[in-house]
Amino acid sequence: MCLLLACAQPGLASVPASAITPRAPASVPAQVLKSGQETLVARLLGERPAEKIAGCEVLGAAIESSRVVARYRCPGVNGEVIVELRHKQSAPQEALPAGSVVVLARPPAPAALGQGLAKRIVAERDGLAWHAPTGDKAAAAHIEPPAQLDARDPDAVETRLAPDTEAAYEASMVHVRSGDFGALLRDMMALARRDPHGLIIGRLVVACAGVADGEGARERVDQLMANAEAHPDDALQQLVAGVAVHYRGHHTGATIAAKMADYRLALRYLGRTNHRFDHSARYWLYTAVSHARLGEQAAGDAAIIKAIAADLGTDADVYYCRAEIFHRRNPAQAVADIKRYRAMMAANKRKDGFSAPEKEQRVGDMQARLERVVAGEALAEDERLFDPLHVAGQRPVAPILLVGAVLVMAGLVLWRRRRRRGRG
Repeated sequence: MCLLLACAQPGLASVPASAITPRAPASVPAQVLKSGQETLVARLLGERPAEKIAGCEVLGAAIESSRVVARYRCPGVNGEVIVELRHKQSAPQEALPAGSVVVLARPPAPAALGQGLAKRIVAERDGLAWHAPTGDKAAAAHIEPPAQLDARDPDAVETRLAPDTEAAYEASMVHVRSGDFGALLRDMMALARRDPHGLIIGRLVVACAGVADGEGARERVDQLMANAEAHPDDALQQLVAGVAVHYRGHHTGATIAAKMADYRLALRYLGRTNHRFDHSARYWLYTAVSHARLGEQAAGDAAIIKAIAADLGTDADVYYCRAEIFHRRNPAQAVADIKRYRAMMAANKRKDGFSAPEKEQRVGDMQARLERVVAGEALAEDERLFDPLHVAGQRPVAPILLVGAVLVMAGLVLWRRRRRRGRG
């Protein structure tokens, strides 16, 4: 068995992203990686154990059925290097052969990275299992859920916050606990302008969720959108407006039309961020879910893959949201993702993270409902498990989930710091 490694081909720096993801010829079934190989893939990519390949550091990776996509930071290269692993039967015609591996990338990467990855893959080429799905399996295999909860070790994640940023980040928890989301938004916007780290963006969206809920939410979100319109080149203002109006649709939407209108607005503002927050799992989560709720499934699929790749390893909601995106097309995958979500939340809770009992009960009920669907029970066309229409006095589940997961992430960061200090 041979693999396709798409990584560094000189002269293709200006190729659009769509050219990096060629499909197999129609006459050849796409070869799909079987689930349960996340540990092997992580080792091949240098993700776990963490190690550099030719000086390049892997930033994240995701398995997308017929390919593995990884992001690297390489010395001397401006921006990230996108790397793909594919089976040889899915090789693009324009790819250059390198033994059993062919090379293609955006942007060009150091040749040593391609050589190092190729050597690793060739050495373990018989360890990766592929199959060609047929019939219904082919339609359902666009993304396969990981079989194990070990794709990334949260304890190995380096927060890399500067000391002054870290102090301000920890101090902002007082606003989270008090529910002063206006103050939290103010402080997190100031902090994000200095350091748009994934953890900071994570807490920023907590503020957006809070501002977009409760009495006066519509007016507050309208003001955030007005701020974004007044400063079209301010990527942070666009992000805040996009996340807030997404939450407003979810929190307050009493009709499907009202929800759809806000999700379209969310994508409008998120699309204006000029790639400034592409490193953040949360940016891709709202992009993915907004697309999916508008019925734009292909765009939702692509964005949730990027969310998982960008995750720091502590955000269980990337799997909860993937369950939403796939729960009708592939309920078995949705069940697997919800189980993974619940396992991550339980593990985080044991490390001082927070998980509301009400939320745990609701997610358990959702899992049970989808398990009945897998067993053959029909899911009604108007059954809105993940995005119910707003009913006065009733809290929808997703906002609790999204905010709760960020609080869990904050708890994990503090737990790791305490453990480091104890070791010191």
